[in-house]
Amino acid sequence: MFSRFCLRAALLVAILGCVTSISANTKPVKEAKLGQFAAEHSLIANKANAPAIAEPAPGQFAAEQMLLSTVSHAAKAAPTTQSPQKAKETKNAKPAEGASLGRFAAKQIRHIATHFPGRMAGSQAELLAADYLQQQFASMGYLSNTRSFDAQYLYTKNDTSEDWNKVTVTSVIAAQKGKQGKQIIIMAHFDTYTPLGDHEVHNNLGGPTLQGVDDNASGVGVMLELAQQMKDISTAYRLRFLATSGEELKSLGAKNYLRRMTQEERDNTLLVINLDNLIAGDQLYFHSGRNTAPEVAKITRDRALEIAQRYGITAAINPGSKKYPKGTGCCSDHTVFDDAKIPVLAVEATNWSLGDKDGYQQTAVSPQFPQGVTWHRPQYDNLQYLESNLPGRIEQRSRDSLQILLPLIKELAQARHASEQGKTKKKK
Repeated sequence: MFSRFCLRAALLVAILGCVTSISANTKPVKEAKLGQFAAEHSLIANKANAPAIAEPAPGQFAAEQMLLSTVSHAAKAAPTTQSPQKAKETKNAKPAEGASLGRFAAKQIRHIATHFPGRMAGSQAELLAADYLQQQFASMGYLSNTRSFDAQYLYTKNDTSEDWNKVTVTSVIAAQKGKQGKQIIIMAHFDTYTPLGDHEVHNNLGGPTLQGVDDNASGVGVMLELAQQMKDISTAYRLRFLATSGEELKSLGAKNYLRRMTQEERDNTLLVINLDNLIAGDQLYFHSGRNTAPEVAKITRDRALEIAQRYGITAAINPGSKKYPKGTGCCSDHTVFDDAKIPVLAVEATNWSLGDKDGYQQTAVSPQFPQGVTWHRPQYDNLQYLESNLPGRIEQRSRDSLQILLPLIKELAQARHASEQGKTKKKK
């Protein structure tokens, strides 16, 4: 019996040894499969995450296409291993710049319209608005000041008699600290329409209740965000921001500014960008001046359209009229500089295919816009009316304008790459 017991024990030991041997041989294979799955999962997560990390923020595309791009290549870092949840969050995250682009402009548009209605040249509201704009530029670090001058305009009474009304007009000027003599001027008028006669007063044109959201708090708001976006970016050419008044009085502010420019300053002005009426019109237009050289139009107006197309933004040029050839525009402060043979780029929102096809009709005639225009009309060019009938338009146009203009200005001003700025600081 003892021998039988020994036999059973020996058999049991042999079986256990076999099982142990099989487990020992299969365990590394199992671990290898788990490790391989983890590696493959990590690789998939990284591949899914890579585009989100490398995707340029809106407004950077054009700069990346140029040798003088300001986009930091460090932003295109190599993908790293992340948890599935972290990878999903990163993939779905939107670029910070793209998410916020245009918000500051929209905020400024609303503030200017509501706090400074009736910004007629020479009015108290105009003076307060000028002081506000000067403070905004100064808070961004720009050298800024106001410039006042005396002017007059003709006012027609009901009896057809005419009187000269004297006003003191105030504009605002801001600039980066000097780097090079050459400069790019970015401008927008902030005054609202001044009635030129009793008949216009009776027809409710202009006056102290006109908020001027579209004409032209919109242009000023976009200009302020451009200044904010560019304030810490080093450029080869100086940027000068000009908020004019008196545009509604035959461009008195622009004419005064041009008159004070020396010949050297005129020769060193590479481009004047004018922003006017960006909200109510059906689409954005980019115009060159009639005296702007074709090669300049190509890298300014045509380039703007290319950037717009890149972002799916509807934009066009004037298809052409008797007074204004294809690709040129009219009737704002930029014409003053165009007449002086200084290259210009005018940005506006309207519809050159309607009415007399001269750009004066902004949208189709409808119950909401019975004349197809909002300009100079207090009952239409105010926040409540525009937001009710064109919901979301202020944010959309602010964002669209910035998406096009910001990379364009970086290109034209030859903004330095972030790494180049760092090297310059180290050398100093």
